[in-house]
Amino acid sequence: MVGALMLTIAACGAERAPTAAESTTIATETSAAPATAPETDQPPASTVISDIIYDEDARRQTLDVHVPAGDGPFPTILAVHGGRFSMNGKDLYNHYADYFTDRGVAFVPTNYRYAPAHTWPAQVEDVHCALAWIHANAEEYGFDPTRVFVLGGSAGGYLAAMLGTVDAPDRYLAGCPHRMPDDPIAGTIVFYGIFDFIDIGDYPPVNIGIFQNLWGAKHDDLSAERLREMSPIALVDGSESPFLLIHGTQDSIIPAVMSERFARVLEELGVDNELLLVDAGHAFETQPLDVPVNVESLRAIDRFIDELA
Repeated sequence: MVGALMLTIAACGAERAPTAAESTTIATETSAAPATAPETDQPPASTVISDIIYDEDARRQTLDVHVPAGDGPFPTILAVHGGRFSMNGKDLYNHYADYFTDRGVAFVPTNYRYAPAHTWPAQVEDVHCALAWIHANAEEYGFDPTRVFVLGGSAGGYLAAMLGTVDAPDRYLAGCPHRMPDDPIAGTIVFYGIFDFIDIGDYPPVNIGIFQNLWGAKHDDLSAERLREMSPIALVDGSESPFLLIHGTQDSIIPAVMSERFARVLEELGVDNELLLVDAGHAFETQPLDVPVNVESLRAIDRFIDELA
């Protein structure tokens, strides 16, 4: 899978989190079938546990766990939602949960703190802590720590790309109660990602205010060193696990050239990657999964996971 593979397809159109003991009870109650349950052709129900606190903030630092029925350990996806770094939440990707658990993949969508109340690197810290939580709780929930994938779109795509490129995660885990192992990610899946804060000339003007809310400063006031440490494209050094990049050619919010440039850098430094260009605009992956663009995207994701798992 080395190299950037470009394909084009046609598109259609707080409450309190449970304690560890409560989580165990919820998991048992969710996954257990009644003794008199009739036989059906439906697959066994997955275990669903909501609003688990992975750090200190019960409002934003929470995640959900969807675990397939059966015996693990399971490949696991940490899913990071988009929304301008200031809106939406982990439920944005609820429609993916059954799809993956039916295929034997655990699915863990996470929240993170919002800008502008919390500026960079708060969001990067949060997703690092959520990833560390997965590894710290792998045995309890049936996650396979050798097969953990990260998925995100737009703002979440940026955060996923940071997880996939940061070599020294401890700098983002200072306040996290969990530790990160070596090589925590098997692969990174990014929908229309933001990879470069150094050169922002090709972003539509509407993004500049969004970025400034995240940075807590204007672009001209940020040092070259800070811009580099915020930019996944500048962090690539060839040690990264594989990337799958999916981007709509009609995206007017984050132009597809951003993923094309990132794929070229990955290629130049010898990182396995695939670039899938689709005939779609922004946020297509939040549409129903049976629309053609998402059918094709999910096929690519399935292949990506299967090849690495």
